[in-house]
Amino acid sequence: SDLYSNHMLPRLRKNEMKPDLKRSNYKKLANFVKYMEKDAVIALKQRKDGVIITGINRGHPTVQDYETRAQHEKIKGKDRKQGKKQRKKREPGREMEVRTAYQPLNKLKEAIFAPLGFRSKLISLSDARKLLWSYVKANELETPDNRGVRLDPILRQALLRKGDKFLMAASIPKKDLAQKLTQAMAKHYCIMIEEDEEDAKFIDESRYSRGDAPEILISQGSRQGNKVVTMVEGLEPWEIDPKELAQLVRKKHACSTTVQTTLRKKKEIKMVVAQGDVKSEIKDYVTQVFGVPGRYVSISNKITKPPKKQKNKGGGGGNRARIASLMP
Repeated sequence: SDLYSNHMLPRLRKNEMKPDLKRSNYKKLANFVKYMEKDAVIALKQRKDGVIITGINRGHPTVQDYETRAQHEKIKGKDRKQGKKQRKKREPGREMEVRTAYQPLNKLKEAIFAPLGFRSKLISLSDARKLLWSYVKANELETPDNRGVRLDPILRQALLRKGDKFLMAASIPKKDLAQKLTQAMAKHYCIMIEEDEEDAKFIDESRYSRGDAPEILISQGSRQGNKVVTMVEGLEPWEIDPKELAQLVRKKHACSTTVQTTLRKKKEIKMVVAQGDVKSEIKDYVTQVFGVPGRYVSISNKITKPPKKQKNKGGGGGNRARIASLMP
């Protein structure tokens, strides 16, 4: 039914065709699918809950003909939209990217980076490594086997902390030195949207925030006994409108959805609460429709209570009391 309702019908209706499977030679969708398998167009697998399609033969003439027509319709659709204004950046269907930069700590910046001409606040990890290796080569600190670096007082002061195992060593492996370099810098992140026309090498420091990019958390809760709800939080840093996601889930699954405000670490955040267990479906929407990289979307199996709806202060009782106090 998913193949027929979500893939076949929209394509046929787009071409102003009114399909009626019962009047065809196949009578049933199962017969049509079996014929496609027999003709080596698709591969099927029988399961307890029905038949699923496990593969598509893209070299088959039928599939190639369909892909040609679909591509033509896609190009035609793009031509129609050329005259329209560009929509907002938070439009679904975008692609997002998380970029990272590092802020060197004072000892590292003053001892190694500043003498080599670095004056900015943030630097990419690759550029930081280049500056470090430039310092190592300029002071001829590589070991004879080229696998390590001899530690001079400046490197010890800039990269090693109190109690470090290499603090009293004469040299350090290059792999460990690169790790110490990362530890001597504070990580920052920036969420880039597909429409942003910024050079990857250029770092706009005003757009970066300290730390790692926050995760979008999808969890499950219970309400009024055995009723299951799905909760989504952490959408704002990714410029996703919670109401937009709630509307999408409500439309796709015909379920009740709300946007509620709750507190996390003394900060107000907005949370989408959807009726039913739709955790995996919502993750697909967040990654595929809104473009958030999958590694920043996590599903929690821990069952938590959804936030309580905030009641409006005051009410009918208070109004009646005020009116009664004014009466003689």
